Amino acid sequence: LSIVGKPNAGKSSLLNAMLLEERALVSDIKGTTRDTIEEVIELKGHKVRLIDTAGIRESTDKIERLGIEKSLKSLENCDIILGVFDLSKPLEKEDFTIIDALNRAKKPCIVVLNKNDLAPKLELEVLKYSLKIPYSILETNTLNSKACLKDLSQKISAFFPKLDTQNKLLLTSLAQKTALENAIIELQNAKNHLETLELFSYHILSAIENLNLLTRPYETSQMLDSMFSEFCLGK
Repeated sequence: LSIVGKPNAGKSSLLNAMLLEERALVSDIKGTTRDTIEEVIELKGHKVRLIDTAGIRESTDKIERLGIEKSLKSLENCDIILGVFDLSKPLEKEDFTIIDALNRAKKPCIVVLNKNDLAPKLELEVLKYSLKIPYSILETNTLNSKACLKDLSQKISAFFPKLDTQNKLLLTSLAQKTALENAIIELQNAKNHLETLELFSYHILSAIENLNLLTRPYETSQMLDSMFSEFCLGK
C-alpha cells in the first residue's frame, strides 16, 4: 500500500497515525522525506505493508529526484494507493502530476483529503472528474489518529476481496528476505550438482530449511524421505 502526494500534503503524518507512533519525520520543509519508509501493520486479519514515499514535485536536487522516482515506481508494485491531497489548498500543478500517475497505475485508490480542520479550498469536483480509476474518498485530520485509523482501515479492507493476492508472498522482516535469498542460492547450487546426488540433496536440504523460515514449520526429513525414496544415497 503506497502513500503518495505532493510535499507537505500530510503523507508522513498519515503513516504515523496508522502506526500510532512517530515513525516518519514530519516537517514544514518541503522534501523532508527523500526515500521510502516501509512498515507492516495488520488490518482486518491481513498483513499490510505501508510505504511512505517522497513528495512528488519538480526538483533539481539529485537525491530528492531519486526519491521521487522511487515514489512513482512504488505505484507499479503496490495493490492499493493512498493518494493524499491537502484539502486546505487549491489544486496545483503537482497535484495534477499525481493524478496522472494514479491514472497510469490503474490501481484502486483511496483519496485522502487531509487537513479537514482548515477551511477547504481544494476543487473537489475537479479532482473527482480527473480520476479515471476506482476510488473512495476520506476526509481526515491526521492529528486525530484513532478516528483516522478506524475510517481508513474500513476503506482499505473494502478493497481486499477485489485484490488478487493468492500468489503473493509478503516478507515482513529482513530475516525473511535473507532466508528467501539464501533459498534461491541453494536451489541454484542444487541445479549445478544434478550429477552428484549427495551434493544435490545437501543443497536441497539447505533450501528447504531456509524456506521453512518463511512458512509453517515442516519436517524436513519427511520431505527428503519422500523425494529420495527411490534413490540410494552414498554413505
